[in-house]
Amino acid sequence: MQTTQTTPQGKDTASKGELYVSFELADKQWKLSLSDGRRGPSRHTVDAGDTVAVLECLTKARTRCGLSAQCKVHSCYEAGRDGWWLHRWLVEQGIDNIVVDAASIEVNRRARRAKTDRLDGDKLLAMLLRHHTGERVWSVLHEPSAEAEDARRTHRELARLMHERIAHTNRIGSLLVLHNLRPHIVIGGRDWAAWWENHGTQVPPLLRVEIERASARLKLVKDQIRALDAARRQEIEDGKQPLVKQLVQLRAIGPKGAWVLVKELFGWRAKVHQSARKVRLPRRQHTHLSRGTRGPGRGIPARVDGRRRPGRRAPGARATSVHVAAADAVCGLHESPVHDAQAENFHRLLQ
Repeated sequence: MQTTQTTPQGKDTASKGELYVSFELADKQWKLSLSDGRRGPSRHTVDAGDTVAVLECLTKARTRCGLSAQCKVHSCYEAGRDGWWLHRWLVEQGIDNIVVDAASIEVNRRARRAKTDRLDGDKLLAMLLRHHTGERVWSVLHEPSAEAEDARRTHRELARLMHERIAHTNRIGSLLVLHNLRPHIVIGGRDWAAWWENHGTQVPPLLRVEIERASARLKLVKDQIRALDAARRQEIEDGKQPLVKQLVQLRAIGPKGAWVLVKELFGWRAKVHQSARKVRLPRRQHTHLSRGTRGPGRGIPARVDGRRRPGRRAPGARATSVHVAAADAVCGLHESPVHDAQAENFHRLLQ
């Protein structure tokens, strides 16, 4: 016997389930895949950065899935050029969002696979559902504070400027080689103006003008590098960077390296892992080739092709050990089992 169930009038029939959302971010458009875990995903496309449209998509998805307006929403997106602003905005809306490392997302490499934004969004949604069932499917990134994120700008800009300086220098040198001019001085250095005044007439006029423009760009980059470096040193001298000032006292670490360690490692990253009471530093993998044998992480072997290399150790081995000791001493992670003796030596050096 078949019976017909009627919907009670005036009663809220929305379920108390949860909504899952994945973002596939691009420069112009975002692809959203939404589901409650029981129905197939609904897909929406919004303009990049249109937060109002995102909220409208969430409302439509709740209605489609029969969820209440107060239901819990989980979301995820891959780390990329949008950074952390979207994550912070989602958290402000009461959404449980995670940012995942794109390199940790599983990929079936046994066969060729189709790859579109829609498929990638559905893949993220499926993995988000697995993640919330307790399965470890990817690496979740930890959000830095707005202050910690802004503090990284100086040394990162300085690194980009150094790459630009190298690019301008190599470009000028390549243009000079076209006419067999090979300056044995630093291009853009203190002797560059006098050298160019003596040899500039040996190149055609248009090329000469191009080299002069490149030299002007090189000079601008070098001036900015000097200004940033001077400002950074002044902060250290004024006591605004106490951790950096402590690390500089070590012979193995200079101001540039100390600044990077404090801003990238010893600050918010150490606080995130403080519950574990230990600091893990990635060691650079060095591959050597000796008598046809390749092996990662061994550094420079004692013998290379039968020739003894006395006193050589793996590149970065001393620096890594010193950095670990500094992390234990400076960041206060004294309960770390990593290099306790070196941490004590570091404390003794600072006294």
